[in-house]
Amino acid sequence: MHKRIVEHMVVNNLNHHNDILNRIYGDIQSLQQGLDNLAITVYGMDTKMDQRFNNLINVLKDLNSFTSIIHLHIHLHIHSD
Repeated sequence: MHKRIVEHMVVNNLNHHNDILNRIYGDIQSLQQGLDNLAITVYGMDTKMDQRFNNLINVLKDLNSFTSIIHLHIHLHIHSD
């Protein structure tokens, strides 16, 4: 009888610890999912920033080309007189 009570207590204790470990494991999985989502978000932001930076570079190149054309036009106009 005493042996069965001890066995029952041990089983209950093991079940309790198993429940705790399952909760911890679930929390770790949730944290991992959150970190994965954060990494995806940061990567997306970084990609958007890279795209905006490249767009800015292209605008500056276009502006530089436009400025060169204007400069050439003015130069030709001055020297044609």
